[in-house]
Amino acid sequence: MQLLVELTPATGGYRYVLPLNCSRGDASTKMLGVRLRKCGPNEFVRENLWSIGEWDESCTLFCSDTQKDRYLKAEIETQTPTQTGMHDFIGQQRSHVLQIKLPPEMWQHLFHIQSGYRFDGEDRVFLTDGPEYDSAMVRLRGSLVPPSQGGRHTDIAFECMFCALGWSSTDETSLQSSLLDYRAHSAALADLKSDIFGYMGLVRLRAP
Repeated sequence: MQLLVELTPATGGYRYVLPLNCSRGDASTKMLGVRLRKCGPNEFVRENLWSIGEWDESCTLFCSDTQKDRYLKAEIETQTPTQTGMHDFIGQQRSHVLQIKLPPEMWQHLFHIQSGYRFDGEDRVFLTDGPEYDSAMVRLRGSLVPPSQGGRHTDIAFECMFCALGWSSTDETSLQSSLLDYRAHSAALADLKSDIFGYMGLVRLRAP
């Protein structure tokens, strides 16, 4: 399915929108859609069963990668399908997450997150498929004036890359993380990304 993402400058992240490709009338310029929550790698659930949202054509919505397989859960096991119940449900689906908390002047690069299918832009957490899939890379940007205070995402003062490995283990000593200057080390970071995720691909192929 196709997904759109809506930037949330106040948090430096983004939310998920499933477009319905229709409007309330012929003269309407607003697109209808439903908000989704990410509950697992490439797995989504509708945020509110009774709500349909509207977005102006001028609203900042970005297309996500349409080549990815995604799955929408039609039914969930919860006795309280309210906002609080949904929050509890999302939490129950996750274990061994790595959450990124950013200061107001920083935000994540929307299209430079590895592996994107395991990253939830709303809660800014990396998920796992298992203990062997706990690598994470995200490109971070910063500005002198935060977007939430009238700045723009193009007003970039610095860029860095956050890399982490081994964070799903219960052994705290297995965690390795680094924060690197993106502009000064872009070539080396490209090689690092290729090595890490090439290895992860081999691990997945060899898994029984």
